[in-house]
Amino acid sequence: MLKSRTKSKPKQKKLPKNMNIILLAVGVIIFAGIFLYNTYYSTNSSKGGVDLYVINDADCGVCDPTGVIVSLERYAISDLNPIILEPTDEKAQKMISELNITTLPAFVFDKSIENAENFTFLERYMDEGKDYYLLRTRGSMLLNREEIPNKVDLFVMSHCPFGTLAEDNLVSVLDVLKGLNYEIHFIASEYNGTIYSLHGPSEVQEDKMQSCIMKYYPSKTLDYLTCYNANYTNTNQSSICIQQLGLDQSKLDECVATEGKELLLNKMTLSNALNIASSPTLLINNKYLAVGLKSAEEMKQLICAQNPELEGCDKTIENSKPTPSGVC
Repeated sequence: MLKSRTKSKPKQKKLPKNMNIILLAVGVIIFAGIFLYNTYYSTNSSKGGVDLYVINDADCGVCDPTGVIVSLERYAISDLNPIILEPTDEKAQKMISELNITTLPAFVFDKSIENAENFTFLERYMDEGKDYYLLRTRGSMLLNREEIPNKVDLFVMSHCPFGTLAEDNLVSVLDVLKGLNYEIHFIASEYNGTIYSLHGPSEVQEDKMQSCIMKYYPSKTLDYLTCYNANYTNTNQSSICIQQLGLDQSKLDECVATEGKELLLNKMTLSNALNIASSPTLLINNKYLAVGLKSAEEMKQLICAQNPELEGCDKTIENSKPTPSGVC
């Protein structure tokens, strides 16, 4: 019988003793390279897709670009690549200058957007510059405008339910932030010498009355607003509040008839200059806009975000209640 012969296994070459260390070192180098590459390109260049340059100030407490970015991704560009730029960045400065950007956050595409699938749809919502496109949005931070600390301006329509609630909430805020300066402005328009407001002639008349009270009884203004807003749909509410506060009805009626229009036009000046059309709108420190109704605590937090040293910012407004969002 033939004996079966088993093939002998070839001898394996022994690896150098330090080969494991070499392989580990190579692995570390490769991993470090990949990490540095991804880190650099995640902040400084495109990840693929369509680049969107978001110019935003990290110190702006009311500047949140998230909503616009999400809407663009959902309805227009699924492979959007947002790149955040501070307004002091050299590239951002070029965009601001070329596109005449006046508010932040601003949303900018370079000309490669012309190759995007939905460019024809987006084009109608953008302004074109030499090298960039600017998405038409209203930002929350006003550029080239002097910042005035500890100041808030409230823009309202006197018969807007959201505006009257905002005035009430402002009263609660002023009770806590004692060092806060405030001013109330009206949203209306003038055409051929006549003033028009969204809620009709009665609103214009009340705007005039409140303008007169602000002039002749400034220390009673907030008390009047609190009283009037409690039942502003009542046509006799103004007279009721004037009587309760001990104000001179005849003097105020005369003011409305003789000075009311001029005083109201003055109270409309800033809202028209800034193209503010939504009641209520807050202007914080003469530079930061917040549109829509906020609770008293939310209003306080927005103001304190830009004025952290303001006395009272560490306090909570206990009677602050959730409010329905909305504008007129």
